[in-house]
Amino acid sequence: MRTTSTSQGKIPKPIPTSTEPQDAITLLTEDHEHVKSMFEQYEELGDRAHVSKHKLALQICEELTQARNGGRRNLLPGRAQGHQGRRPGG
Repeated sequence: MRTTSTSQGKIPKPIPTSTEPQDAITLLTEDHEHVKSMFEQYEELGDRAHVSKHKLALQICEELTQARNGGRRNLLPGRAQGHQGRRPGG
């Protein structure tokens, strides 16, 4: 699996390729570990690292938002096909 380039101490996140199967549990676990490591980086920053903490907090929020939105789209195929709000049999 390829990874993104690292910059400013970020941990590279795997880039899925079309030849590799997408396992939802594996993807969620990888995302969880990535965000967990970002929280650990945040906690390691000093009390005076306000700018760095702010930037990292924004990155964490972005990752969580992407995981939430992407996870629903990828794990719930009906949503990806525009079937939001429809109930079976209704």
